[in-house]
Amino acid sequence: MYSFPDDPWDGYALCGANGFCRSNRFSRCDCLQGFVPKVPEQWQMLNWSGGCVREVSVNCSKGEAFFKLSRVKLPDLIDFWLDKNIGPEECRVECLKNCSCTAYANSNVGGGGSGCRMWFGDLMDISEFEDAIYEQNLYICLSASELGCIIENPPQCQIEVVVYYMFLSL
Repeated sequence: MYSFPDDPWDGYALCGANGFCRSNRFSRCDCLQGFVPKVPEQWQMLNWSGGCVREVSVNCSKGEAFFKLSRVKLPDLIDFWLDKNIGPEECRVECLKNCSCTAYANSNVGGGGSGCRMWFGDLMDISEFEDAIYEQNLYICLSASELGCIIENPPQCQIEVVVYYMFLSL
């Protein structure tokens, strides 16, 4: 038997790859920071299913930044890795070691304790919680070159950034 979701905006992957749903806006979908609509014409018609693509490719040798997306439903577990024995700082370091890592989060939904989830490839089915009691944060990997937004226009970016540079030994 088929039933409709309580919230008509709560369909699976409504905003496509690397997009997220904001329930309190007319235009329900936004691209994640550092991503742009894959097919802008579709987004103008409120068809977000095409999702988003990176504006700037991540380059491991030039460093990465993570931005914090707060109070979200974490992405679908399509291509992920879980380690229940490491904490948030070790999780960040592990994500940096792997150039395919797109994002990471604490696997403890309450935000405390240990556990690490890392995602690889496109991020699907992210939603923003309106209720402040949900403190699940997702840290998305950006190219270091995207830091200009944060430095020049912090209010528009609304992100918390942690910058890491990886030095490759030759």
